Amino acid sequence: MSNDRTPTFTWTPADPVGSSPTGASSPIASYTLKVDDLDDIVLPPDATTTDLPELPAPPSGKESYGWELTATDAGNNSASVTGEFTLDLAAPPAPTVVFPSSPTNARDPVLQLQGVPGATFNWTVTGATTRSGQTTAAAVAIGPLHDGANGIQVTQTTPAGNKGGSAGATIVVDTVAPAPPGLVVVPPANSLVSTPLLAWTGEPGARFEWELLGSTGGVVGSGATTETTIQLGPLGPGAYGFRIRQIDAAGNPGGVAGPALFSILPPPDPVAGGGSPDGAASAGAGPPPSTAGTPAKPTPTPAQKIKPATSNV
Repeated sequence: MSNDRTPTFTWTPADPVGSSPTGASSPIASYTLKVDDLDDIVLPPDATTTDLPELPAPPSGKESYGWELTATDAGNNSASVTGEFTLDLAAPPAPTVVFPSSPTNARDPVLQLQGVPGATFNWTVTGATTRSGQTTAAAVAIGPLHDGANGIQVTQTTPAGNKGGSAGATIVVDTVAPAPPGLVVVPPANSLVSTPLLAWTGEPGARFEWELLGSTGGVVGSGATTETTIQLGPLGPGAYGFRIRQIDAAGNPGGVAGPALFSILPPPDPVAGGGSPDGAASAGAGPPPSTAGTPAKPTPTPAQKIKPATSNV
């Protein structure tokens, strides 16, 4: 199989193909090459090669031709050999390529390749550096790549030598760890709200891993999210800490922000005497009780400090 429209035929000189009436061998007088769709080609006895005239382009891109080479001696005796070849001018489609996800922190990504039977794949990388190569395998590593955008192009060539279209992608390599998230909303140091809201900033496409610490510094809650806000709880009274880190879109983990410390206070005691929570007397009740001699309500205890804990995020 070939994409050469003027293929070359080569042979070795033939032995005499017959004998004269006296028994002597007759020398070769000529060679004749016959090829489908072409006129016969007559060659001298010392010929050992010839190029065919240009073959017509096959309508379907591929066509087979039969051929016959005949040696004829001076006594008009002849011997022939026959064969067949295929003219293939059909360009293959672009190969099917599975590119790695982008961005990635892998400097040596692998391409998965699929094409026509017997194809050779040629790949190129452009960017901070230029790399290229070829393979007949179904997978190839194209690294090492540099941080930043890397343009990838892959073509396939058929066994006949026809090159097809290309498949391409841009792979962004990022091996730099992101900064810790920026905590922009944290609970007050002391609060009666048992469902505190927290918010932070981070890189686009990042994933965030958080931990909630208890009063002894141990982890009492954890999770992961792609959002930049979270509402915890309901939490019981006590001291807490919140810490968080981000894993960027390429998979690089960053540093930890926090812990942000806060305390959830116990709810206030009910108002003595059955009054309303704001201290007003109930309808139909007598005058409010005297507070003379009544001890003052104790002031809530400030937030406790949380003992350090080893971060798992």
